[in-house]
Amino acid sequence: MNCARLLFDKFFCVHFRKVDKFLRTGMASLFGPFNQRMIIDFICIISVGVALLVFELFGTPFKSGFYCSDTSIRYPYYESTVSTGVLAIVALLFPVLIMMVCEGVYLFESSTPRDSWNSISLRLASLCYHFCGLFIFGAGLCQMTVTIAKYTVGRLRPHFFAVCQPSVNCNTRDPYDYVTDYLCTAAGSDDKTLDARLSFPSGHASMAFYSATYTVLYLQKRMPWRVSVVISHLIQALLIFGAWFTALTRIQNNMHHWGDVLVGLIIGIFWAIFFVKFVVNLHLTASSESETSIHRSSRDTSNVAV
Repeated sequence: MNCARLLFDKFFCVHFRKVDKFLRTGMASLFGPFNQRMIIDFICIISVGVALLVFELFGTPFKSGFYCSDTSIRYPYYESTVSTGVLAIVALLFPVLIMMVCEGVYLFESSTPRDSWNSISLRLASLCYHFCGLFIFGAGLCQMTVTIAKYTVGRLRPHFFAVCQPSVNCNTRDPYDYVTDYLCTAAGSDDKTLDARLSFPSGHASMAFYSATYTVLYLQKRMPWRVSVVISHLIQALLIFGAWFTALTRIQNNMHHWGDVLVGLIIGIFWAIFFVKFVVNLHLTASSESETSIHRSSRDTSNVAV
C-alpha cells in the first residue's frame, strides 16, 4: 500500500511540475512582449477602423453655403471611373501581395540548408506582419486625416447643383449673396446629397498616392534587385502612373476641384513617407527583434510540451 502511494505521489508530482512549468512558461510565451505588441497593434488598427465607420454611419458634414454666381459647383454628375470599392481592393491588396512575394524571395535567397521549413515560415510571417500590418495602419491614419477634413470643411463638390438642386431662385437674388438657407429638392438618394458636401480633400487621391508611395519606397529598399533592375523600376513607375490616373479621374468625373486632389495626394505622400522613414524599418533583416521573439516563443512552448 505504501509502495503504491509512493509511486502515485511520484507520478503525480512529476506530471504536476510539468503542467505547472507549461502553464508558467507557455502562457508567458503566449502573452510575451512580442505577442503583447501584436495585440496592441491589432487594437490600434481596429480602433482606427471603428472611428472611420462611426464617421461614415453617423457623421454629418458641415453645411456650407454657396454663391449663386459660383459656376464651379454647377457641373454635371458622372459616375466614378475608379469606384471606391475598386480603389480599396487595388490600393490595399496589391501592395500587400507585392510585399509578401518580395519577403518570400528575400528569405529564400538568404536562407541556408540548415534552416528548417518551420523557421523560414515563422520568419516570413514575422516580416509580413511587420511590413503589411504597418502599411494597413498607415492607410487607416491617412484615411482618418481625410475624413476629419471632409466633415469639418464640408466643401461642395463640382456637381453639387446637379445632385442637390437647392431650393433657391438665383435669378431673383444678388449673385454675390452667400446662400445658406436652402434645402435640396432633387429626387434621389440622400447619400448623394450628403456626399456632395465632402469634396475637400480627395480621398481617392490620398489613398492612391499613399499606397503607391509606400510601395515604391518599399520596393526600393527590399525588392531583390537581381531579378531585374528594369522590371523593378517599371513596377514602381506603374504604381505612380496608377495613382496619378486615379487622381486625374476625380477631376474628370467632376468629383473634386483640382485643389481637393492636390491636397489629397499631399496627405497620402506625407503619411507614406512618415511611416517609411519613422515607423517602418525597411532595413529589417531576418534576425530582427520581432522574429527573434517569435522563435523564442515557439521554442519555449515546444520545450515545455507534456
